[in-house]
Amino acid sequence: MNAPRRPRTKPNFAGPTHDDDVYIAMLVNTLVPLLSGIAICTFLNFRHEIDLVPVSIPTAFRRLREGWSVFIATSLVEIYASSNIVLLTFIAGNVAGGYFAAGDKLIRAALGMLQPLRTAANPRVSFLMHHARDDAFAFLRRMFVLQGSIATLISLCILFGAPLAVKLLYGTHMGPP
Repeated sequence: MNAPRRPRTKPNFAGPTHDDDVYIAMLVNTLVPLLSGIAICTFLNFRHEIDLVPVSIPTAFRRLREGWSVFIATSLVEIYASSNIVLLTFIAGNVAGGYFAAGDKLIRAALGMLQPLRTAANPRVSFLMHHARDDAFAFLRRMFVLQGSIATLISLCILFGAPLAVKLLYGTHMGPP
């Protein structure tokens, strides 16, 4: 009797090699953003581009209450995006969920290339919204067209390059049987 095929990704780092090494994988996934944040803050501090300012606890809570709606909206989008994989796994099984998760990660990584553009545009949009609303909306329309064009190009690359990307990133065992 043949064992069911399980999707596996190639390890990107020296560490977990068995299914039981989930704690090592969790540690690596946690350490990457944590150490990146510490490195960026240290770099910016040495260049004197950030100021370490003491903040009172009531001020911190007030700011958290003010930004709560943005936090909730962002969290709901993330929960929705993550729940698709969980629901698919419950309905269709682990193999289908694994394939979907692998493809979803590939798409998210590709579309993540738009994030620096969004991050760079946010201060400009904020400034223009306070000083020249019409210019801000004109800028946002141009950004919408630019981001839409880039996303379309990325989508076409994913569509036509998916077989090669899957073979390179996930291995030949992930292809069709």
